[in-house]
Amino acid sequence: MKKGVPASFWRRVFAYIIDSFVISFLIVTPFSFTMNDSFSSSTDITSVLESMSSYWSLELFLLSFVIALLVLVYWTYLEWQFGQSIGKMLLRLEV
Repeated sequence: MKKGVPASFWRRVFAYIIDSFVISFLIVTPFSFTMNDSFSSSTDITSVLESMSSYWSLELFLLSFVIALLVLVYWTYLEWQFGQSIGKMLLRLEV
């Protein structure tokens, strides 16, 4: 197997930023409607704070858990199947 030159720190950081954008678009954005629906009906600050206090409980915890699990699946699957995440593929970095 051919050994390559290690990638620079900044190329790795840029690949991580690309992956963060991909994750945000593919995983977090579809769940954002849940939070928007919860807060869109409120017009004054008191109503917003009351809806936030009732929302920031089990539902938010479960939503955060599902998003974290999907992010873990994204990283694990791509690194396992291809040896690269999308950011690494675009910058031609290999693990």
